[in-house]
Amino acid sequence: NPQLSSMSLDKVGYTYFWQNFDVLGKENFVLIPNSPGYGNKNQVIHDHHDRGSFAYIANGTPMSLDSGMGAYFGSDSAFWRSSKSHNEILFWSDQQGEWLSNAGGDGNSYTSDTGKTRYYDSETTGFFTSPELDRVTIRVNPAKRGGKDTNMQWNRHFAYVKDGINALIFWDEVKNTRRSQFNLFMASTGYTQKGDMVLADMQNNMQMEVHLLGSGN
Repeated sequence: NPQLSSMSLDKVGYTYFWQNFDVLGKENFVLIPNSPGYGNKNQVIHDHHDRGSFAYIANGTPMSLDSGMGAYFGSDSAFWRSSKSHNEILFWSDQQGEWLSNAGGDGNSYTSDTGKTRYYDSETTGFFTSPELDRVTIRVNPAKRGGKDTNMQWNRHFAYVKDGINALIFWDEVKNTRRSQFNLFMASTGYTQKGDMVLADMQNNMQMEVHLLGSGN
C-alpha cells in the first residue's frame, strides 16, 4: 500500500511510524512492540519481553533491529525472549547479583517455559501522527500491581521527527530506586564513542549518530 501511514494497532500490539514507504531506498520505519495483544493471555502470538523496545530502519537501511531468536527450544531460548536481548532497560537485583529483565515488574524474566506468572498490563498511550512528527508513550510497568509497589515503574516516550530530518528521539521515565542499564543493539559494522556521542558505521555507506542524554544533561 503506497499510502501506508503511521498507526497504532492496540489489538495486535504494535505501533508503526512510517515515512516514504513507497520510495525505494528512502523508506523510514520504526516498529514499537507492546502488549496487550502482543503475547497476552487471550492471544499468545509472541512471548518475548520487548515491550517498549524498537526496530529502526532509515533510508531502507537497518539501524537497530530486534536481535531475533537463537533456538525456540534450545537452552538459550530464555535469553532470546528476555529484555536482555532487546532495546530495553534492565534493572539490577542485589539479591541475585545481576541485571534482570523488566517484564515481570519485579525483576524476574518470565518466559513461556518457566511456568511463572505473566503480567500483561503495559499500555500504549498518547499516539499522535502528522507529516512532520510521530509520537507515542509505552507504559511498560505500572507503579502498583495487585496493590503492591512494583519498584520498577518505567515509561518510554518516542518522538520521530520526519520531514527530511529523520531523527528518532526516545527518553525513559524511570520512577524507582533500582539501578538501571540501557541496551541498544545497532546493526553496525563498527563504531566510535566520544563522551556521550556514538558514531556507528552502517551498511550502504550510512552512519548513525547516537546522542546519550542523562538526567543531568
